[in-house]
Order: sequence, then structure tokens, then C-alpha cells
Amino acid sequence: MKTAFAFFAACAFICLVGCISVNYVGETFPETASVKVYSEKTKIKRPYSIMGQACASAPYQQFSREEIQKKLIDKAEAVGASAILITAYEIIPDGDAREDQLMNNSPSNAWAIDDDSSSSWTHMNQNFNYGYGTVNAQQMSTDVKTYKRVLQAKFLKFKK
Repeated sequence: MKTAFAFFAACAFICLVGCISVNYVGETFPETASVKVYSEKTKIKRPYSIMGQACASAPYQQFSREEIQKKLIDKAEAVGASAILITAYEIIPDGDAREDQLMNNSPSNAWAIDDDSSSSWTHMNQNFNYGYGTVNAQQMSTDVKTYKRVLQAKFLKFKK
């Protein structure tokens, strides 16, 4: 009995910490079969409307950016989007932001980046370099943090 309980508790823990979370707020249309992905607004050549925004996050060590982006694409297809505009990609310390804060892309949310230029990707790639597994010289101990990858996107609907 104790073994069964321990097994189910371990499975529940893995599901809680080992999943990709996708939150979407916006309109829904009939499902689409294919979604284009853009990282720069200037590359979108067709007229569109923004139907909503999404934020996907997952533990850094367990999931790649590509796996998280695939989950965003799956969600975009399910809600009928034509395309996704990736507006932010960050690696942040776990616990630094709640899911509702991740969806907020107001100027007060310092990690959110409006990705109107490719230079933003340089900034995004540098974000991971601050403090991952730093050594605290005063205490002579390591401070290893856990991190999560966060992708923020706008879901677009092409106009006919």
C-alpha cells in the first residue's frame, strides 16, 4: 500500500513540475491545420488581426525552446490562428513571476520584449547568462537556482 501511494505521489509530482504550461487569452475560431511562426513583425506580409496572446513556460532542464514552441503551435491550431508572432523568449529563475504576470506584457513587466527587431534575439540569448549557478564568494557556497523557459506570443488571424 505504501509503495502504491509513493508511486502515485511521484507521478503527480512529475506531472506538476515536468509539464509545458500554455495559457491563452483571446478569440477562438475553427481549428486550423497549419500555423506560420514569425519572430519579427516586419516579416509578416499579409494583413492580419491579433486574435489573442499566449504564454508558454516549462522547466529549463526538461524542455527545449523548440518543444515549447511546438506546444504554442498546437494551441494556435486548436484556437484557429493563422500565425504566431513570438514576442519574447526568456529564461527566468523559477518563482520570479506568476503565470498571470507572464501574460502581462506591460512596460512594468521587465522581462517582456516587444520583438520588432532581430536585435531583440541577442538580448534574449544573453538573459540566461545572469546568475545561473553562481558562487557566493562571501559564504563560499554555490547557489544553484532552477529556471524555466518562457515564450510569449501573439496569435494572429490573416485577413482575406
